[in-house]
Amino acid sequence: MIRFIRTTKAFPKEAKSLLRGQAGFVLHMLDSKTPQTLDEVIESCHSHARQWKDGSVTKATIAYSLLRLIEFGMVGIG
Repeated sequence: MIRFIRTTKAFPKEAKSLLRGQAGFVLHMLDSKTPQTLDEVIESCHSHARQWKDGSVTKATIAYSLLRLIEFGMVGIG
């Protein structure tokens, strides 16, 4: 299961810029529906992006964004 981790610690500058892009969208989707399986997260993000006709959001880019969020400690696996 994947879940959003609320934290008050300061994130590095790179993490803050990451949230302005697709990772912020993925984090928003996690924040509204937690906990979820990896497949559920990817499918819900992908279907939501398709509704807005955003072709730049693929399942691979969503998975990459999740990995970056995990790397910075914003998303947990458990």
